[in-house]
Amino acid sequence: MPEMSALTLDTYNLTKRFGAFTALDGVSLGVRPGTVHALLGENGAGKSTLVKCVVGYHKPDDGAVMLDGREHDIASPAVARELGIGMVYQHFTVVPGLTVAENLLLARGHLPLVLDWRAARAELEEFFRTTPFQLPLDATPLDLSAGEKQKLEILKQLFLRPRLLILDEPTSVLTPQEADEVLGAARRARTPAPAASC
Repeated sequence: MPEMSALTLDTYNLTKRFGAFTALDGVSLGVRPGTVHALLGENGAGKSTLVKCVVGYHKPDDGAVMLDGREHDIASPAVARELGIGMVYQHFTVVPGLTVAENLLLARGHLPLVLDWRAARAELEEFFRTTPFQLPLDATPLDLSAGEKQKLEILKQLFLRPRLLILDEPTSVLTPQEADEVLGAARRARTPAPAASC
């Protein structure tokens, strides 16, 4: 499969209200390919709301999301995924009773009725040769620490080969050493697929 180029992301005057509360008020930003950005602000400043509007988790009340200069109506995270945007959410989305291998395969959103496990394991082992950290394929999230679960969330997105990766508070449950590892991996990955972090 050929390597896809990284996406350019622009938001223009994004606004999101929840009832009478305005969570975002005319936010515009630009993310160029091959760059790493961090959104900084206090709790409640709207960082998560902004990225959730970009990936279709929330529908903005006004403004636009543009990818490579074209406006897109991103109605759901599934649409964002089809457009090449991956997101690691602040809260874990792994399935506790499934193995690491099963969680990675499930991230694709569609599986054949009969899975060739030998081929799937070979694909996952090949994928792990390219990743910044490793996890045992047969472990379940119940066996993993909070930091390892966060790594699994990141690995799920890397497995989908996004053209733009958004991390929502990726280091909040990590030790300082794990945080350095994750942020270092984001910097190294920025040429094929940039990461935006908040």
